[in-house]
Amino acid sequence: MLTVSLDFHGIIDKYPKLFRLLSNILFATGNKVYILTGHKDTLELRAQLNEFGIKYNEIISVIDYHEKLGTNIWYDYKNTPWIDGELWNKAKAELCEKYGVDLHVDDSEEYGQYFTGKTKYLLLKG
Repeated sequence: MLTVSLDFHGIIDKYPKLFRLLSNILFATGNKVYILTGHKDTLELRAQLNEFGIKYNEIISVIDYHEKLGTNIWYDYKNTPWIDGELWNKAKAELCEKYGVDLHVDDSEEYGQYFTGKTKYLLLKG
């Protein structure tokens, strides 16, 4: 069994047909699919995933993770949350280790350097 995590912004929202197919196949064959995103776990996000037809087991939110840790978070004029850059950049690798993810798919090059454990990092640019 595989555990795969998919980024939302720049991955699922950019290639919804591809990731609908992939997530549905993985889910139907008993594998775990996580949505690993910087976005908060909101009803809006869940509605977008549903609209795209994405099958998943759980949403893992970087900002929700840091809220639970008590990390200093500040908000800009658009109400976008911000934290220290290095804490943000390594969070997905930390969460993949915590959740036992085998493969993470993302479009952010700067995150890859933090994936030093068992999780493979697939950088999808395009």
